[in-house]
Amino acid sequence: MRVRFLPMDVTVQVDEGTTLVEAARRAGVEIDSPCAGRGRCGKCRVIVREGRLSEPTELERKQLPPKLLERGFRLACQAKVEGDCVIFIPAASRVEEGKILTGSLIKLGEGQVKLSPLVRKRFIRVEEQTLKTQSADLTVLKEALKARGEEVDRLRFDIDLIRKLPELLRSSGFEVTAVLRDGELLDVELGNTENRLYGLAIDIGTTTVVGSLVNLLTGEEVAVASEMNPQAAYGADVISRLTHAIQTDEGLEELSERAVEVINRIIDELVLSSGVDRESIYDVTVVGNSAMHHLFLKIPPHHLATLPYVPAVSDPVDVPAWRLGIDVHPRANVHYLPNVAGFVGADTVGVMIATGFGRDPRLRMAIDIGTNGEIVLGRGEEVMVCSTAAGPAFEGATIRHGMRAAPGAIESFRIGEDGEVEVRVIGDGKPIGICGTGLFDIVAELLRVGIIESSGRMRRREELEGRIPRPLLERVVEDEEFGVGFVVAEGEEGPILLTQADVRQVQLAKGAIRAGIEIVMEEMGVKAEEIEELLLAGAFGSYLRKESALGIGIIPPMPEERIRFVGNAAIVGARMALISREMREEARRVAKTARYVPLATNPDFQMRFAEAMLFPEPAT
Repeated sequence: MRVRFLPMDVTVQVDEGTTLVEAARRAGVEIDSPCAGRGRCGKCRVIVREGRLSEPTELERKQLPPKLLERGFRLACQAKVEGDCVIFIPAASRVEEGKILTGSLIKLGEGQVKLSPLVRKRFIRVEEQTLKTQSADLTVLKEALKARGEEVDRLRFDIDLIRKLPELLRSSGFEVTAVLRDGELLDVELGNTENRLYGLAIDIGTTTVVGSLVNLLTGEEVAVASEMNPQAAYGADVISRLTHAIQTDEGLEELSERAVEVINRIIDELVLSSGVDRESIYDVTVVGNSAMHHLFLKIPPHHLATLPYVPAVSDPVDVPAWRLGIDVHPRANVHYLPNVAGFVGADTVGVMIATGFGRDPRLRMAIDIGTNGEIVLGRGEEVMVCSTAAGPAFEGATIRHGMRAAPGAIESFRIGEDGEVEVRVIGDGKPIGICGTGLFDIVAELLRVGIIESSGRMRRREELEGRIPRPLLERVVEDEEFGVGFVVAEGEEGPILLTQADVRQVQLAKGAIRAGIEIVMEEMGVKAEEIEELLLAGAFGSYLRKESALGIGIIPPMPEERIRFVGNAAIVGARMALISREMREEARRVAKTARYVPLATNPDFQMRFAEAMLFPEPAT
């Protein structure tokens, strides 16, 4: 049976009974499905233009109002093919390139990093052998390296390299460049290639994947590229993906392949934009949370996904690039930085070494606000970390009109004194939904003007009569389907709303992060007013307004000047480990000495969580 997807005009042949989301996946079309096809989020809405599908399921009837079902709307994860059909995917349901933070807002390591990459090159002139000497080719090559100051007595090498060495030496006139890494001969290249030495730093995020191509001779970033993480097709959050890996045949293989495929696409873009030969990339460093770590390395995650959330390994992992399928020099090493414990992974370690945790004597906190929020609190060598499951609300997954930070997403929202609303949309087009930063702004502004109470309850229009300007009052609506709501903007398919249920989702997400903050501070015996600097890391935190973060209470009250955005600090940490042997050791030390604070077993967590769900009273 043929399924044609519009507007991309792609057709795929599938068997009867195949879901539309699976048909789209086979066609190379990504449909947003944060709940991993469980029919819970309602984000995979499509429109049937022609053809026959299965009858709407109970989940579809729950997620889609009757008027939408009558217009041909279906959930792609529920609707099954029963004949040839034509399916239109609305903009809000497409997974498109989002607003991805590829850089950082800090200098490399906030200071000087000693340039000491593990890979180096040595141009040598090898003595041509005669009947009088007859030394082996490898022997004379090692002698030439020894003359350049290299230790060669225990030099390791690959048999494939030895097989090509005789012809390579003679075709080059015995002038070659040796590529070395920690006592290993990685390659021998024709002529002098000492000026071509590159490495790759990768940040595998739950939502996005970022790659940074680095000149190992200078430490400078040559090019950067990013893509959405295609594993999102199996769920927006890490638990959904771990569940897929555990419960589905070949599930772990699928998720690992998705990670490798997107990294290789990023490499393609990097080498194309920079002109660097992929064979000149000899070293790779990778960061990511513990779940991404296990899925990428194809480590069975059964015990990470269930209590007591134990990873298979926390030490750094080194694997040859060819074994993982990473398309760089085949004998390049892939170094995955260490994890800490639980879901606090190498990405947090990257943030810590990039921002000086474990060395800076000041009391500082770093927060990565996202689906899996990590919190770091440190003063000198004392560092505590925790991870809290905020859920995918900040990515728009559980919000009625939520979406990722892609074109059409409302990313900023303001209410003027006269009640007029000002929104900013990514791409400057007509809005189709609300992304995380827009969600923060909307809730903070509605709290400020009194439409939302500190309890999270949205006030009805009659309660607000005479208390807010008329233009604002007219945006407060009520419907038997969603209860009280607020019209944020007019979209392509009708009004874009913030509903009471959306506010509750924000409370759950921000409550989890704030509860983690409070418990970590309590464990260290410090108060919020003592914190000298609060760093907001990661893509989401870097686009967030300080006023909105303080307004909804996701961070403790403090002067705005103490709050600093550091951008994608995790990729900076990966770059530091790429160009500096000392930074790899620092990453190992910080990961080992940081104290992990488990929240699941903390007796005060539920109480703290309930308290943290409340919003602060707005300033008068």
